[in-house]
Amino acid sequence: MFLDKNKVAAIVVACDLFAVVLAFGMIFYLKKNQEIVLAELDTNELTASDFTIEIRNLPPPKNNQSLLDYKIEMFEWIENFCDKKAEKFLSPETN
Repeated sequence: MFLDKNKVAAIVVACDLFAVVLAFGMIFYLKKNQEIVLAELDTNELTASDFTIEIRNLPPPKNNQSLLDYKIEMFEWIENFCDKKAEKFLSPETN
């Protein structure tokens, strides 16, 4: 009833292959489950990116203008622009 080396090696290899397949299956299951949980968290959580806009193609600062002065000037310009066009920027939910 003793097993020879070849049979023992085949059993060990089969167990190893089963463990590898099981580990890959668990990894794919956890990855899919993580994506579902991440999507749920993203919809239920408010972040700064939910209220952030990106402005491109701004003019460069003037030659001797500091960065702070440039930011203040751009902020005031954007505020004035939004005040003039305020009705266009209202949320439909607020009407």
